[in-house]
Amino acid sequence: MKRLYLHILLLVAAVTGFVSCAEEDVEVKVHDICSFFEPAPDDNSEEAQIRRAFREKYHSFLLFNDTIQRSYVGLDINGDPYYDIETLGIDYTVGQGSYAGNKYSYIIHTEMDDKKEGLEFVETYLLPHITGNLQPFSWFVCKQINFTDTEGKPASHPYAAVGQRCVAVSTGVLSKLKTDAQRAKVVESCLLAMLGPMLKNHESELSRFYSLTTAGNLATIGASTEADATAVARRHGYLGIVRSNWGSFQTPSRETDTNQFASYLLQYDDEYMEQNFADYPLILRRWYVFKEILAEIGWVN
Repeated sequence: MKRLYLHILLLVAAVTGFVSCAEEDVEVKVHDICSFFEPAPDDNSEEAQIRRAFREKYHSFLLFNDTIQRSYVGLDINGDPYYDIETLGIDYTVGQGSYAGNKYSYIIHTEMDDKKEGLEFVETYLLPHITGNLQPFSWFVCKQINFTDTEGKPASHPYAAVGQRCVAVSTGVLSKLKTDAQRAKVVESCLLAMLGPMLKNHESELSRFYSLTTAGNLATIGASTEADATAVARRHGYLGIVRSNWGSFQTPSRETDTNQFASYLLQYDDEYMEQNFADYPLILRRWYVFKEILAEIGWVN
């Protein structure tokens, strides 16, 4: 009986404590995500002014550093300052439950002149192509992008990287360019690295383009040579083919299909396509539909 009475007392105490806690005002800090992408209100440096002017002109944030938040929290157990730090995480998707964040790293510009040169490159050669719904949430101008897909393998250095919250552009190579042809090649590489991934967020608009093929993605092509397999794929509306893990020929995945048309868009005009794909009317039909959709969502060729 005493044990039962004790259990009742404990239950009443727990319920009372729960109610009293519920009645207390609990402070919940809510951060505006935009505040992490803009300069601090009291920052009047030249860089901060450039970033604010960019935001005003293009309605996208401008970054020169992948550390987007560094706020003082207090002292750690050793008495050293402790900061709440958030980095860009370009491959992070909003709402993602966990994030490894180990694929991309960056070398940032440290000199103001290099930052200005990189920004001028973006404004002159990249931004004129990207308007409307294609305009990213933010731009990150850095010296070098390092991408490591598989542990143990050396990093690659793409000219650009696209995420849900940002487009990063590597501009450290600009000082090494000697000719207009070299600069044009870098511009094309940047745009190619950007366009395909940007279109991942517009698959609903591209449904008309996808629906025109007469064979599904990654469908096996029964051909003995690459030339014959390519001809079959082109009759179905695809520009190229891929190899399966077992070595057989296949139609490309949806992502590869989109990237192939994006690559052709950056390199060739209608006249070239008409001349080289006259025997493949479905490719030409998809070509014009692809261009039409891209224009609708903000791409300026």
